[in-house]
Amino acid sequence: VRHNLMGDSKNKNSVKPVNLNHKSIEQLLSIIDTTLLKCYLQVSPAPAPSRSHLCLSATCHLTNDALVAPLLRLNHCHLEETEKTLRRHHKYSELIILYQTKGLHLKALELLEKQADKPDSSLRGIHRTIQYLQHLEDIQEVEHLPRPRILDYLLRQHKLLVIPYL
Repeated sequence: VRHNLMGDSKNKNSVKPVNLNHKSIEQLLSIIDTTLLKCYLQVSPAPAPSRSHLCLSATCHLTNDALVAPLLRLNHCHLEETEKTLRRHHKYSELIILYQTKGLHLKALELLEKQADKPDSSLRGIHRTIQYLQHLEDIQEVEHLPRPRILDYLLRQHKLLVIPYL
C-alpha cells in the first residue's frame, strides 16, 4: 500500500489509489509510517536464552530497532506523535534523525546539548554535535539558520566548536 501511494510500485497489476489528492496521500503516508514506527518499537518477549544467547537485562526483549532509523529517513512520520513515541522509548539518536529530516535543526542541536552530559546517553560528548554541524554545512538549509543564535549556543556550551563552525 505504501509503495502504491508513493507511486514507486514496480508491479504493473498493483491497485492505484483512486481520487486521492496530494494532501490525502501525505496524510495516509503519515498514518502508515507513524503506525509502522510504533509497531517497530513494540517490545516482544524473547525466546528462552540459549548458550549462544547472553541476556544482560532482567528480562530479554526483542525489538525491530534496526528498522526505525530507515523509516524516519523517509520523512513521512507525524512529527508530534513520533517525537512523543521516540522520547518515551529513549530513542534520542533516532529523534535526531527525525529532526534532521524535518529541517528542525535547532531542536536537534538542543537535544544534542541535553544529551551530551548524560553518562548513559549514546549522544554523550561533543562528537555527535560536531558531526551534526558538519552535516549542516553540506545542505542549503543552513543559510536560513539563525547563525548568531547558534554561535551563542556554541560559545556557551562547546567553545572548542566555535572555530570549526565559523
